[in-house]
Amino acid sequence: NIGHYCTSFSNSFKGVYSSHCLEHLNNKEVTIIFNEVYRILKSGGTLRIVVPDIGRMFDAYDKRDASYADWFRKKQNMPGHNWFKDSWLRLNTRSFAGHVVDLFDDEELYNMYENNNREDFVNEIYSRAESNPSYLNVPNAHKSYWTRDSLVEKFEELGFRNCHCVKKGVTRDRVFSNGIFFDNTLPGKSIIVEGTK
Repeated sequence: NIGHYCTSFSNSFKGVYSSHCLEHLNNKEVTIIFNEVYRILKSGGTLRIVVPDIGRMFDAYDKRDASYADWFRKKQNMPGHNWFKDSWLRLNTRSFAGHVVDLFDDEELYNMYENNNREDFVNEIYSRAESNPSYLNVPNAHKSYWTRDSLVEKFEELGFRNCHCVKKGVTRDRVFSNGIFFDNTLPGKSIIVEGTK
């Protein structure tokens, strides 16, 4: 519980930055984190979040642009990953539902994807996750799906203002203007959102 450790830090920080972390949490956990970030930020402080652009992965899949997935396929051969037999659709699904994707065989995934719009496909995957709680604690798995709109909506829902998508290195807050430290993980394949307390 982050609040247990940070109770004395309310209204203390000028900025909070997270890159390629939130996708490892489910939506309820993200809400808890955002609420805590809001509490510890100073008035006018900035939250900057970077997550994978999974929508672009599915756009590439729909266009059969396999070059977009090369970076993800290379990851399969890294220690700790054994996805070398995954279909392309399974890889995409693993990128937002790695904790439950193996509950589905490929035929089931293809049928679900072909017979639903993308949002319904994602929701159907997550409804299966909720009915299989033993899968929820799979370590290092991606567990949430973010689009530009849904991430901005999450910011606004929890009280942040002036929320919008930005590009690598573009910021309203000098705290995040150092390109050496920020936005370096897959900048062309990520969503970056800033919001102000």
